[in-house]
Amino acid sequence: MNDVHRIDEFLKMMAYASKTNSFLDSKTIYSNLVSIGVPEKRFSISSNFDTWIEHFKDTANINVFVSPNWKYFCQFKSINSNGSNVYGMIKLYIPLDKEHIKEGAIKIFDFIARENIEHISKIGTHIRFDNVVIRVNSPKDADKIINFVNNDRYLREGALPTSPFAFSEKNVSISWDGMLSYNEVVSSWISEYINFEKRNNNLDNVGYSRFLAFIKTKSQSLFVDGVGLNELVEKLEHDRMFDTTDD
Repeated sequence: MNDVHRIDEFLKMMAYASKTNSFLDSKTIYSNLVSIGVPEKRFSISSNFDTWIEHFKDTANINVFVSPNWKYFCQFKSINSNGSNVYGMIKLYIPLDKEHIKEGAIKIFDFIARENIEHISKIGTHIRFDNVVIRVNSPKDADKIINFVNNDRYLREGALPTSPFAFSEKNVSISWDGMLSYNEVVSSWISEYINFEKRNNNLDNVGYSRFLAFIKTKSQSLFVDGVGLNELVEKLEHDRMFDTTDD
């Protein structure tokens, strides 16, 4: 099944859910979005955090830790990373299943440390299509990681389907989101689209083509005309302040 069909299926599923709800908010969309292609939804992998911290404690070029104020993630940062400033960095999503995530993460971050790649990364407590998130500064470093993941037999065996809403190179999805969350922005736009179709009594015709047309109009309005851009940023930043399950 290609990405167009996967997007079409997801939109129709959300449209069906909308029929029994007065309003389908972006948080509901988000919780379903990050589970696309995940067979064991909400499967916890937090027991791996201590394993990763212990494994990397004496490894050069990387810090691995869980912040007391951000316990949803195990964080991985190169020694030379610029604090927590992620603006302008390229984001990679690597979806691994529950059988491969523990050793797979070790393989990935051993490679990144060995190559001395500057990065700010994290792994969440549950299996999702974005459970391994890596941010790097340059396309060259992104290519190194993508090639490593796609050519490693163990990582290929454990790969889950990538996000159909992002650009992908085989088993790795790629996005750029500045200080926002790419998946939260996608979820917000899907929510707007589904509720738009609901208001127009057109939920039965929800699908990829109509969503694409909606996004084109929305993009023109936001990024060319500037209509609603500040409101969108403020909403996403507000939501993030009260939500620990961001990407």
